[in-house]
Amino acid sequence: LGRYLEPSKEWLSVTPAILHGRDYDGGSFRPRKAEKLILQALTESGYPMENIAEFSYQAAPYWRGPSSARNVRVPKHLEKWPRYHVRVSFKEPVSGPVIAGIGRHYGLGVFASP
Repeated sequence: LGRYLEPSKEWLSVTPAILHGRDYDGGSFRPRKAEKLILQALTESGYPMENIAEFSYQAAPYWRGPSSARNVRVPKHLEKWPRYHVRVSFKEPVSGPVIAGIGRHYGLGVFASP
């Protein structure tokens, strides 16, 4: 449980974060839009933008074992939203659990420290 609860500056998603918004516009992927949605998910989950040093996102998991974000089964009403595995570094240590995104009440968007 230590990886999920103990304070850490770096956190990696174990289950993908589901974003509440579109990261495509006119059929094209918009990286800046995806980044904005990830920051929104983190701040709405209680992690102030001022404490976020950097972050990255990808479909592939950061951990060995979990599936690609696109292959993770989600509740029907969340299927239409983009989902990514996220790595976030905070300026100051954050105690867990770290959870973000609109799927956080379904066990999605759960992070652990490396």
